Parts: sequence; C-alpha cells; structure tokens
Amino acid sequence: MILIRILALFFALVQVVLGLRLILPFVQVPKALHQYVPTLISWSDALMAPFKGIITPYDLGTLGGLPGGLDAGFGQYVNNVDPAVVVAMVGWGIVAGLTLFILRMVIRPGR
Repeated sequence: MILIRILALFFALVQVVLGLRLILPFVQVPKALHQYVPTLISWSDALMAPFKGIITPYDLGTLGGLPGGLDAGFGQYVNNVDPAVVVAMVGWGIVAGLTLFILRMVIRPGR
C-alpha cells in the first residue's frame, strides 16, 4: 500500500515539474528564483526525453493556426506553448494511470 502512495507522489511531482515548465514562458520569474530555473529546465528535459520521438516528425511549431488561436487574440500565447511539454504531460499521465491501476489490481489490501 505504501508503494502505491510513493509512486502516486512521484507521478504527481513529475506533473508539477512539467506544469511549471509549461507556464514558465508566461510568468516573470522573481530574481530570487532565477538560480532554480536551469535546474527546472534540466529536470523537465529529462522527463520529456521519452516523448520527444513522438513529436519530432511533426511540425508543431505554429499552433496559432488552430481554430480560435489567432482569432481570439491569443496567438502570442498559443505560440509560446511548448508542444513537447504537453505531450509529455499526457504521456506521463497515461503511464501513471496504468501503473497505479495495475498495482492496485495486484496489491489488494485486506486479502
């Protein structure tokens, strides 16, 4: 049971790191935290590495062409989104869900 909770905490931390990487272009980082940005970038690059092969063949650099992107005036924000981060977040979410599902099926408390 503790293994499931530790893995759930690990997957939650992975999502937090990737989420911070996703919102980093949109916020102004305080000067006191500038020293932590390279560490966050390197950690998130390591977490995104397994999923880079999925998006490499596709040109996702201009997301402003999506419906509602440029029309609503959000073109500058939409084009700042790193598609690799979004793919990695979805991928890690699927991995987390399947892993925790399988562990909960195998390790049943009270039996």
